[in-house]
Amino acid sequence: MGFIGKHWKGEYPLSVSFWLVFVLLAATYHFLEPLFLRPFVDRPPVFIGVAAGYLIVSRLIIYPWQIVGLLRSADNHYLAHERAIIRYGVQAVIVASMALTAAHIIGSAQSLVIYKEKIDSAASPGKTDYSLSLVNQATALHLQGPLDIGITRAIKKILDQNPRVRAIILDSEGGQIYEGRGLAMLFDERGLDTYSFSGCSSACSTAFVGGFNRFLGPDAKLGFHQYRMDSPSTLQFYKFYDLEVEQKKDLNLYRAKNIDKEFLRRAFETPHDRMWFPSSQTLIDAGVIHAVVDEVR
Repeated sequence: MGFIGKHWKGEYPLSVSFWLVFVLLAATYHFLEPLFLRPFVDRPPVFIGVAAGYLIVSRLIIYPWQIVGLLRSADNHYLAHERAIIRYGVQAVIVASMALTAAHIIGSAQSLVIYKEKIDSAASPGKTDYSLSLVNQATALHLQGPLDIGITRAIKKILDQNPRVRAIILDSEGGQIYEGRGLAMLFDERGLDTYSFSGCSSACSTAFVGGFNRFLGPDAKLGFHQYRMDSPSTLQFYKFYDLEVEQKKDLNLYRAKNIDKEFLRRAFETPHDRMWFPSSQTLIDAGVIHAVVDEVR
């Protein structure tokens, strides 16, 4: 408590309070924020709690302590040296810093609220951009639309309520990276077969590969490319993602399904602004799909 107390009382020299406690510490918790939160980004409810906690501790507890100690140190420096310009300069820096910090707090809080609302709305079909419907006498679940925030949790809830479901039909152009991975792991855990009759690309292809048996319709295609960050709901959290790390995580999911190494190299090296649609025979030869079918088996 000695260091904390001494700074709070303004007992350190102004140079120490300003450069070490104010500037260096602020830079440290600012740049550590994405590194600290990144492990939780694929668990939205946990991410929200941890992000809110980090925001409170860094900006609402540590930051005021920095400011108070710096102001007191500046006052003590003025009393000792009577250099008003330095005192006013420190105060001006603090005012600017407070404005930026307030903007950061408001922006972060708004983003987290929107993020939470999207997760909560995932359980309300009328509020989502995707649709989930039971088909084939309630033995299959049909997903249409983007893999949006909270979709893994929504599908898990439906599966828990409908134990007869044995297949998932995926018709989607993709969406959230971690939702695609979450669905793949869920399908693998439940031993569900996956199908696509209209097409499945990007993060949807990752979800598709989680199926125990995997089938493609005659007119459907699977699309693969490098990951990109272009979803409005994701861009606000871009600094918490490491796309290279995310790709490696999903690459391990593909490998666990014994998919051909050369196929994986091609799939994950296709530029993010393009899409590779391999032929059905290529997919069969690589072990991505088991057969081309007209309907759910």
